Amino acid sequence: MRLFLLLLPALTLISSFAQEPNNLGTAPATCYASLTVEVISTTTCDAAIAVADELDRARMASAMAIRHARSSQFARAEELIEVALASQPNDPVVLINLGSMRINQERFDEAVDAYLHAQDILETSGAAPEPVLFLNRSLALRALGRYADAKRDYDHFVWLRDSLRGDSSLYIDE
Repeated sequence: MRLFLLLLPALTLISSFAQEPNNLGTAPATCYASLTVEVISTTTCDAAIAVADELDRARMASAMAIRHARSSQFARAEELIEVALASQPNDPVVLINLGSMRINQERFDEAVDAYLHAQDILETSGAAPEPVLFLNRSLALRALGRYADAKRDYDHFVWLRDSLRGDSSLYIDE
């Protein structure tokens, strides 16, 4: 019941956009909502990307790229991640999503590189670390057979999760 109550606003937003697809003002929120409930509404998200500001466009495109990669639609995933990177090449959210997409493609070295780049940007800017970055990087490192590094990142994830309780709701994680 609790999960349903959490998803109800997202489902309501998706339903309202379906009834009024020409209302592009709600497209970005509807796209984010559809990604939250793991429903890719390609038409909605394409419309949202077309009208969104640069940062939202990049973040939506990178989140959609993960969903397409999970569905083995790698060509579309690459197109979307390129849109995101062209617009926001140094946005930690986009880079974290790039890393997640690379994990789905079993391109683990590239995933680690994306996570390292995101971590460098967060540290340089003084922003709070993102726990999911360490969790996902630990998965990529484990897949590469770098078990000590993977354990270090996983332990750091657990510590961050327990101590920061940060808001990682802007991107889709593994």
